[in-house]
Amino acid sequence: PVMIWMSGPDRLCTFFNKPWLQFTGRALEQEIGNGWAEGVHPDDLQKCLQTYTTAFDAREPFAMQYRLRRHDGKYRWISDSGVPRYDAQENFTGYIGSCMDVTESIRNQQVLRESEERMSLAMDAANLGLWEWNVSKDELWGTKGRRALLGLPTSRNLKLEDALSTVHVDDRDRVRQAFRESARTGKDYQVEYRT
Repeated sequence: PVMIWMSGPDRLCTFFNKPWLQFTGRALEQEIGNGWAEGVHPDDLQKCLQTYTTAFDAREPFAMQYRLRRHDGKYRWISDSGVPRYDAQENFTGYIGSCMDVTESIRNQQVLRESEERMSLAMDAANLGLWEWNVSKDELWGTKGRRALLGLPTSRNLKLEDALSTVHVDDRDRVRQAFRESARTGKDYQVEYRT
């Protein structure tokens, strides 16, 4: 599934492998030189060329994402990484790069981000706080509402004892025991306490 390309020391592309040509539906003769750029989405072309040119002039690796027209005319998100090439005498000979279609990954990330935003809005509207405890690392994550409810800082990493420090001293051992027992057995718990 990896699309491979190569360019010479003049920045012009000299090779595209079969998966690239199958993806674009174009012949090698159409892609070499700067022909490949005809398939890049117009909104992404300038940034794509700037990233490539800047890295090329500095002889540095690069990574970028852009939309590339597939053989069916649809644009797909591509993750493109390139590195400089050198011959046995350490002479710069151009770049070699690889590309992967990452459209589904980007869509999944967007769906997850939108879902998290909706959940956060719903929890804020209901004045609810959510938290999660990674038992093996003793890392505590909490929503802004949960942190505010307990009077905890909104940006600092927390441990379970940080949260328990806000629990009334007479309730603290009982709450700690309920959390640990639930983590040990995997059973639900319900506990009331004062903060």
